[in-house]
Amino acid sequence: MFFLGVVILGVVGFNNLAVDFLPSIKIPKLAVQTSYLNVSPDEIENTVTQPIEAALSTVTGSKKVSSVSREGLSLVTAEFYWGTNIDFAMLEVREKLEQLRASLSKRA
Repeated sequence: MFFLGVVILGVVGFNNLAVDFLPSIKIPKLAVQTSYLNVSPDEIENTVTQPIEAALSTVTGSKKVSSVSREGLSLVTAEFYWGTNIDFAMLEVREKLEQLRASLSKRA
């Protein structure tokens, strides 16, 4: 009876055991989206996307910076190394963008 009880507890415990074959992984990323209406993708690339890419590539812990420029829209994404504190990275990105704001508004 004792062994039967142990087997039943084992089966019940095994059925209730949570196993994640694909655990959720959160890659540390930040995205900056800028809209500049009625402007061609080439002009968006030159006046908005490239300066933002340059600024984000200097952020501490930045691994990869990629961008997409479309008519009236610029999307720059920065990927960070594992272990980077994303809150501090976001603060640094905001500081860099604030420094860029004056030069971007002169070009617009």
